[in-house]
Amino acid sequence: QLVVLDHELRVVLWSEGMAKATSSFTPAHGTGVEGLPFPSVSARRTAISALESVMGERSAEGEAALHPTLALQAAVTTAPNVSLHLVTPLHIGVRDEVLLSMTAVKMKPLSTAASSQGFENEPCHLLIMGLESFDPGLASLWRE
Repeated sequence: QLVVLDHELRVVLWSEGMAKATSSFTPAHGTGVEGLPFPSVSARRTAISALESVMGERSAEGEAALHPTLALQAAVTTAPNVSLHLVTPLHIGVRDEVLLSMTAVKMKPLSTAASSQGFENEPCHLLIMGLESFDPGLASLWRE
C-alpha cells in the first residue's frame, strides 16, 4: 500500500494496493487527510498528529526531505511510525475496517526532485508505505 500526501496533507497518490485494502475506496486527488474515512474522531486525530509530526521532522543529515528514490528506500527499511485505521464508506457497499501499520517519510515533490538546484525550503510531500495489516479490533492496543 502506498500513499503520497502533499505539504498540506492532501492526497496526491492513492495506490491500487490502498484501494484493495480499503475495499475499492479511492479518495479524489486533493482530498485532505481529514476527509478520509476514519472510524472515529480519535482515530483521525491520532493519524493526523503522527503525520504532522513526521512532516515537522528534519532528517539526521539535516535535509528537509529525501529524493523520491531514497524516500522509497527509507520507507521499506524504517520501522512503522503511523497507523491508519480506516473504514469503508457506506456508499461503497460493504462497511469494512482496516488497520494499517505504515511508514511515513518526507519526500521532495517529483517536480523539484528532478532539478539539481537547491529546493530545501520547498514544501515537501509525505510518502507513506503500508507494511502490515492488522485486525481492526486491535486498534485500541496500537501505541504511537
